Amino acid sequence: MPFVMSLTQMQAREATLKSLARSGKDGNLAQALRSRALVNAGLSFLERNQHRYQVLELDPSLLRYLRAAGKGGLDQDEGDVLEDRLLIEGVHTVLRSTRTRAKQLVVTSDVLLSRVLGAEGIPNICLPTPKLQEKEIPSFRYDAWAGTFMGTSIRGLLWDLTHAFGTVRMQSSRKVSLSLSCYWPGKQPQDWVAECLDVRNLDDAATPAKKAGSAPPQPAQTAKRKGAKAKDANPVISMPVEAVERPDGATSPEEEPGTDAFSRVFSNAAIPQSSLPLALRIAGALYASGKLTFAELMEKLPAVSRPNEGNVRRSLEVIRRAKLVDFDGKTIVSRAELDDVEGCLQRADLDRVSKQFQNFEPYRVILGHLQENGELTREHVRGILTAALGAEVAQEASIRLVRYHVLLGQCWSDGAVWRDGSRRPDAPGFLQAFETAYESAARDNIAQVSEFLPIICRGVLISPWAVSRSLQEHARVLSEKFAFGYAVGGKPTGVDAVISGSLLELEEVPVPMDRFEIGGRPVFTIERVR
Repeated sequence: MPFVMSLTQMQAREATLKSLARSGKDGNLAQALRSRALVNAGLSFLERNQHRYQVLELDPSLLRYLRAAGKGGLDQDEGDVLEDRLLIEGVHTVLRSTRTRAKQLVVTSDVLLSRVLGAEGIPNICLPTPKLQEKEIPSFRYDAWAGTFMGTSIRGLLWDLTHAFGTVRMQSSRKVSLSLSCYWPGKQPQDWVAECLDVRNLDDAATPAKKAGSAPPQPAQTAKRKGAKAKDANPVISMPVEAVERPDGATSPEEEPGTDAFSRVFSNAAIPQSSLPLALRIAGALYASGKLTFAELMEKLPAVSRPNEGNVRRSLEVIRRAKLVDFDGKTIVSRAELDDVEGCLQRADLDRVSKQFQNFEPYRVILGHLQENGELTREHVRGILTAALGAEVAQEASIRLVRYHVLLGQCWSDGAVWRDGSRRPDAPGFLQAFETAYESAARDNIAQVSEFLPIICRGVLISPWAVSRSLQEHARVLSEKFAFGYAVGGKPTGVDAVISGSLLELEEVPVPMDRFEIGGRPVFTIERVR
């Protein structure tokens, strides 16, 4: 779904918000909340989708249509007209700058703006502003990228409310009070990047110790919203244990006699035969909904590409053993770890995803063998797994399992063997390995990437995918000693791929062995600067 956002208007709204905050009038509360919601939600949406949009610079002369914050020279109606003109001119600029065969329409809920757009020859659709029902409604939202309504959790609601108000307080029926804040003294840059919340148990902070030896007040708890894109509707908040209370006599499923959250399984096979992309797509459906029965899950899957029930059950068993979902025999519930996997996929942090899948014992066995021996042949995979698991495994399932490690950037194909690619050297180690590999591959002071890449991967036990990421990180330092030969080549050569995107939009991206990219440009040769 294409969209247009005015960064200038966001800046103007932020200035207006500051002006309203200084005035401190209760009558300005609704306008202040709308302004804060536009700025926070809009900029967060852009931050999570940096690879999906382009920034267009408007003619600076159009800024005359922007009403300065706090200026009273224009009445309200006249100011709205000027802002509408700024939007219309911005739409004209976007339409002129976009080359596409798809039909372009402007969607608005402003009737007058729709009519003006039509008068200026811009196709548009005018949709009425949706109104919430007065009765209780389920917690859900419309996800633009998924193109459907998706469930959201109480954690997502609390995260949104905290960013709208700055601080919110909750009190349970048992008089347990919590405070959630998105701004606090000493907030670190990593807290801003991870969009943390500061969660405090107000009871612990307010109630003095009444007897010796009692526990001191609990320190502030930090909550993180996993993932950095618009699809993320389930932030993970680690709340103090004391804040979670049950009715008298109630117990959790883990506490009930004779029950176990993991006693029910989808497959008894030592290695459920399922591909990693399919398992993650199944996980994506659960991530979007929170919890489903098996029948509901089957209905959620797209009818065109819906796998059969057997494949779905095997995929569910893989992600259950990886501790991404829980199953009580009837309902499948996504765990907080699934939020973390979503965030890692969006950041292309496949190493963290691999760490989560080490809960899946067959995956951990193969990764351990690769790290210990450096390589693995097709003939030995089945024997290694059979010995480690104490059960017979199918040949096809064991071979398919190794592809998990390839897709997560932990190993790579080198002829007839898979080589360990899980090592991640620090900056000095990588720079030294780069020079060593260059010396081995260079001919007449020029090294072909197709020869250089396998050498550095074998030498450092790092995968080609990880080499490409490290080169992006250290490109500036390397450019002081080496010149990279940018060119436009043909079809990339390589047999491996890694997963990319998100749980809802998963794809396999080929990993070329004849080039790597720096700043989006392919590099085919490396030359030392004399």
